[in-house]
Amino acid sequence: MASWAELALDNHAAARELLGNGRTRSSISRAYYAAYTAVTGQLAAAGVQFPHDGNNPTHVQLPTLALNNLHMLPTHRRRQVAAALRRLRLAREAADYVPTASIDDSMALDSIRDAATVMELMEVKRGTSE
Repeated sequence: MASWAELALDNHAAARELLGNGRTRSSISRAYYAAYTAVTGQLAAAGVQFPHDGNNPTHVQLPTLALNNLHMLPTHRRRQVAAALRRLRLAREAADYVPTASIDDSMALDSIRDAATVMELMEVKRGTSE
């Protein structure tokens, strides 16, 4: 069984690999999930209850849950995480659901960087188990 941190690391590595292989849209999607799983792991560790007795939060709720529950971070860092999650989600939705959207490598690089920032703030790094 994988931990949330391991999922975050795997998704982030996949995002980088996919971009390197010219799969920009899929790279953006994996970058979003790297951040999503990193934050979800911290929220679960903090005892946050997810909707409908679920194992994870909804995509819409995630930025607000991060802002209101990641008390190990100062407020300005929680805002930074919430903003990155919103940007990542918008990019993922464009990449995944809007075939006519203009998607390029710079958008994927921005997503990968946003995910890396979120993971750093969540203290997700190689060798962590959650």
